[in-house]
Amino acid sequence: NKLAFAAAKAVTEKPGENVRPGAADSLSHSVADAVRVLAAASPGCGGREAQERIYWELSLMQRRGCGEVFTLGGSTACLFRTPYGALLENVATEPALRGQGRASRLLNEILRDCEGPVCLLCDPALEGFYARAGFRRAGFAGLEPAGK
Repeated sequence: NKLAFAAAKAVTEKPGENVRPGAADSLSHSVADAVRVLAAASPGCGGREAQERIYWELSLMQRRGCGEVFTLGGSTACLFRTPYGALLENVATEPALRGQGRASRLLNEILRDCEGPVCLLCDPALEGFYARAGFRRAGFAGLEPAGK
């Protein structure tokens, strides 16, 4: 089960605030960097086959213009824009770099140019992080199998 969150805009800190020195300062759209971060952050993404599938899906998404991949200082996220707002997915930070404000900085960079609400689904354990980033709880997505 996931929590649904939405934010009109998340501006919680100035870009670079709370990021320790040495963090990469340039925003990238590199699919390879995103896959590297996701593999480090998510045990289920660690295998070669899983990484190849994720690389293919993210590359296709970017080439078709239906989404964007962002990486910054060891954090990554995907953004899907719609006429009504945006959907944020795959927010992750390399485990050794967590707690340094990197994901917050990445979110600020991404959301600065978003029009309308930005929605995401996340693990309930991350509710505090997203609340500090300016998101508010919009509901609970308890998904059930079709036909029930």
